[in-house]
Amino acid sequence: DLYINISRLNTLSEIFELQLLELGIFVLGATSFWLLWTTKIRETKNYKMYEDKIQAVESDRDLWKEKSTKFNQEFQNYIESHFLKWNLTETEKDIGIYLLKGLSFKEIADLRDVSEKTIRNQALNIYGKSGLHGRHELAAYFLEELL
Repeated sequence: DLYINISRLNTLSEIFELQLLELGIFVLGATSFWLLWTTKIRETKNYKMYEDKIQAVESDRDLWKEKSTKFNQEFQNYIESHFLKWNLTETEKDIGIYLLKGLSFKEIADLRDVSEKTIRNQALNIYGKSGLHGRHELAAYFLEELL
């Protein structure tokens, strides 16, 4: 009888150990699940926050792009109005734009497939009609409008 009770105690002890092990595994699993869940919630909030920031930046970018496009068009119109006021020919207008962009006479001549001397003469015509004395004054005349 004593042997059976001791054997039974060993069995109950083993059952208790197994239940304790199962409880430990359950607690570990539940804790892991909780950690994963809270991390997921935190990451979702961070993702949403960054998504909102990205949308705000993209909105600002689009607004800036729209404003800069509008400003660019207005500035081109401003330049064109002065070219018209100075009675520049279409060729002189083109040369004037190239000069404002900073191209050299040689670069303009290569683009237009004419001699550098021709470009120089056309530039002199622009300066004469505008009352300005060279490419620097031409650029400064329009740059002043920006400032």
